Amino acid sequence: MFVMVKLNLPLLEGIKDDLEFCRMLAEEESVIVLPGFAVGLKNWLRITFTVEPSSRIKAFLDSMLCSSWMQLLVGSADSMSMNFVSTS
Repeated sequence: MFVMVKLNLPLLEGIKDDLEFCRMLAEEESVIVLPGFAVGLKNWLRITFTVEPSSRIKAFLDSMLCSSWMQLLVGSADSMSMNFVSTS
């Protein structure tokens, strides 16, 4: 299963686009996600789940966001959109 997540860049300090977010997440937390530009969706992410989301993702988001990571994941429609797609 994977999730497409739209980044709300004003909430992310020092992040200019999806590629930079993915690069920093990989460098700082060793977590790899696909930047949306790779599938034609600028400033989106493709997150693939094989197990429960890692605490490393939460730690990275906690360090990058002006507000809590939970607001990004379950916040208002203004802050982000999530589309769940089953690949099985």
